[in-house]
Amino acid sequence: MEDMTTRILLILASSCKVSNIKKTFVILIILIAFNNFGNSQVSDSTKTNYSLSPGEKADNTIVKHYVDLGTGVGLDYGGVIGIKTIILPIPNFGIFGIIGVNFVGLAWNIGGVWNILPSTSRYHFRPNIKLMYGINGTTRVLVSTLDATWVNYDKSFKGFTPGIGLEMMLGKSKRNGFDLDLSVPIHGKDYYDQIESIKNDPHVDDYVTSWPVTISLGYHHEF
Repeated sequence: MEDMTTRILLILASSCKVSNIKKTFVILIILIAFNNFGNSQVSDSTKTNYSLSPGEKADNTIVKHYVDLGTGVGLDYGGVIGIKTIILPIPNFGIFGIIGVNFVGLAWNIGGVWNILPSTSRYHFRPNIKLMYGINGTTRVLVSTLDATWVNYDKSFKGFTPGIGLEMMLGKSKRNGFDLDLSVPIHGKDYYDQIESIKNDPHVDDYVTSWPVTISLGYHHEF
């Protein structure tokens, strides 16, 4: 490669005129840069294939993860706090189950997650999209003059919840890390009917309902 570059440089140098010096100079710089890039690529390839020590090869091995166990707060962990287990038959896709508590009682969800970047030891940041079904909404009366034995407005509701997330993995093995999720619960008619009943009840002074968009934060370990 060096001999070929040298020959090209000599031909260009012998044929250039004074008025073409700037043009020839630019061409020479491009050729030299291309030559150096080619040599560096060969060097890197040689190091990758032949010069790595056993320890370096072990460090560069991509490890697939098949089980993810996490705990956190937010809808992706039941509502207030809970645990989530993900089974990953392939690194890019997983099925999960969630059990936790919300402001009314026990909560659960099941669903699937698609990892845009696979769950392996290669990536520190791994975005994903998900769809789950389960308890995704609650209503709760905080202050009321109504006797609790007449009607109970504290209730959980089920529905589908799509969302997006980002895993932020730590260390070389990338088995531990944090996950941040943004979810948009899809509520049914029974949920909105419940809210209307609460609003129209003169005995209810203060109440809370679920947010239209939720944020979850958790810490998890992969096996």
